Amino acid sequence: MPSRSEMNYADRKTWYRSTITLSEPWSCDWENWDNFKYFNTPDGGLSPSAMRQTWGITGEIQPLAFLPGWVMPEPTYVFVADGVYYWATYGGLKRIDGPFASCDDFLRRLGKDKTMWARGTEVPSLDWETN
Repeated sequence: MPSRSEMNYADRKTWYRSTITLSEPWSCDWENWDNFKYFNTPDGGLSPSAMRQTWGITGEIQPLAFLPGWVMPEPTYVFVADGVYYWATYGGLKRIDGPFASCDDFLRRLGKDKTMWARGTEVPSLDWETN
């Protein structure tokens, strides 16, 4: 996984590419992510800076896969940061507990286990905790 200094969020060609075939409708064809605008702008609700500020995510945020807009109009993607796996939607974040042997192991299970989101642990927003 690239270090923070190596990760180029603007160049989606450098993002994670699974070595397995993902279960539909999940994709890691990042050049065709229709909700990229929510990730790539500083004030975008799913940008790495927003993830750190809103939910206290630490470490390099490595996007792994997304749901296309025709499946989920809300921007939805999964990522890993400091070995912890997350499922992000616009306005919500869940931690998905493993253990997972690798990013591909996580993605393989994501495609097979339709209850993964429901079993995830909601990550409270830092704003919610301080108010």
